[in-house]
Amino acid sequence: MNTNTNDMVCVRFLRNDLPYLKGELAGFPRAQAERLIKLGFAEQHGDGKPVRIGGRVPEPIDSGYWSPPEVIAAARKA
Repeated sequence: MNTNTNDMVCVRFLRNDLPYLKGELAGFPRAQAERLIKLGFAEQHGDGKPVRIGGRVPEPIDSGYWSPPEVIAAARKA
């Protein structure tokens, strides 16, 4: 996974997508953020750049989490 912070995008979740809840902000690699936006789970937050905390951009955490296709399909029907 590319963890270059220049390739990170900040998104706000529009609905629950475990482990994230509606309204939460999170930073993802650009391709993953675009996928979440395309699927309707999130929208780009502000300019999309990660927020600096204490003068530095926090390192991303790769949880390895992804939504199985059947979960995405069920969420779209809801």
